[in-house]
Order: sequence, then structure tokens, then C-alpha cells
Amino acid sequence: MQSGWKKLTIQETFQNISVKTEARHVADGFLRMLAVFAQLSKTQNFLLLDEIENGINPELIEFLMDSLVEAPLQVLVTTHSPMVLNYLEDDIAAQGVVYLYKDEDGKTQAIRFFDIPSMREKLTVMGPGEAYEDTLLTELLNKISEFKKTKSGHGSV
Repeated sequence: MQSGWKKLTIQETFQNISVKTEARHVADGFLRMLAVFAQLSKTQNFLLLDEIENGINPELIEFLMDSLVEAPLQVLVTTHSPMVLNYLEDDIAAQGVVYLYKDEDGKTQAIRFFDIPSMREKLTVMGPGEAYEDTLLTELLNKISEFKKTKSGHGSV
């Protein structure tokens, strides 16, 4: 082994049989979950996870999302996956799902996704991921602009 390198071995016990496997022979998704849970066990205040669902078995995403929601630290997760959003309770999604977009001037903006009236309405009859998937993102900028105008009192919708 080269100087400075670490060797990770996974040990699994099943019916009193113990098997050791080098990490290089383990699926990337499993290693990613191990890394996330290792980070959750550390003393820190903030954790950023980009596209959390990549490489993770769909059957494990709910368990992973529940663990992140329950974590004592602040967790920021990016995703394009409606499936990830569907594992959030509606109240958590309403408070925590933030949509990033570019305004008419090309500036990046952020808005709570379910503060947009049409999205909040969808959340009453759909899961968070279903509401996202049922939305034409090309038309969402118009809905956001209308909402901001109404909110600031410069027009009516």
C-alpha cells in the first residue's frame, strides 16, 4: 500500500459467519451510504450532500432520507429526483424544499418551492415529489414572478 493511503475493509456477519471484503469490491452506493452515516456520527453543525440519490438503491432512499431529517445537525441536500422529495412529510417539504432558479436578469434566486401558491395547492392533493414532477419548470418562472408581484403589492393575480 502506498504511503498515506488508507485501506477500508467491510466486515459483515450473517448467521455466525463473518466475511471481510475490501471496499473496492463493494458497490459505490453502499460506500456512499457508509460515508453519509459516518458524517452523521461526527460532531459538526452542517452537512452538504449533492444529489443524494446517486448510486443508492431506491429501496434504501427512504431510510436514508428519514435519517437525514432526524439528524441533529443542519443538512442541505440537492436533488433532481421527485422520489427523494416524496419521502419527506408534507410539512417538512413545505418548510425545507427550496427551488433555485434564474430570474429574468439571469441572477440566481431561491424561493421555498411550496410558498408558490400553485405548488402549495398541489401539495394538498399530491406528495412533494409528485407536485414537483407535475410542474412544467419552463412555466414556473412566470408563477414565481406573479407570486412575488402579488406579495409585494405591485399587481394582482
